[in-house]
Amino acid sequence: MEKKEIFHTMQEKAQGIFTRSRLKKAGALLLVCAALGGGGAWYHHQQEQFRHQQVLQARTAMIESMAAQNNLTLLDRNAIQALAAQAIGQEESAITYREIALMDASQQKHEDKSRHEDKHEKKSHRPEAQDYQQLTDSAAQQPAFQPIYKVSCKSGNVKYSLRIDAVTGKILQSKAG
Repeated sequence: MEKKEIFHTMQEKAQGIFTRSRLKKAGALLLVCAALGGGGAWYHHQQEQFRHQQVLQARTAMIESMAAQNNLTLLDRNAIQALAAQAIGQEESAITYREIALMDASQQKHEDKSRHEDKHEKKSHRPEAQDYQQLTDSAAQQPAFQPIYKVSCKSGNVKYSLRIDAVTGKILQSKAG
């Protein structure tokens, strides 16, 4: 057989396999699979957001309880929104709040330090007297309970991140980016 005949034979077989109706069916199947995949991803995202909200609510309840035990009065959400607007120099109505979360700054600093150490050092998993001593020393050095609000918001095309003392209303940290 010549090359032209082989090519012609292959072309005829391909035309028999890839008919217009089969291509339409394959396209429809591909569309259904994409829709199902997108729906599954959306559902998973919604479940993660729900879990995140539950964690924030549990953390808020725990910190409010700790504040009550320490006889501290926490600022409410409206006061925090007003302070955040004042800190970024915008009207409250011009700001879209993504998240306002209550947290304990002393624990956050300790967790950040632990994550940083874990990334840069690999320690053995065997408990030793030295490790125990380091744990007790770091617990003794840990600062007192300090409730703060972590605020994430947006005004126009600019995103802001603020940390506000939950008792005094002092702006502890602010970033625009």
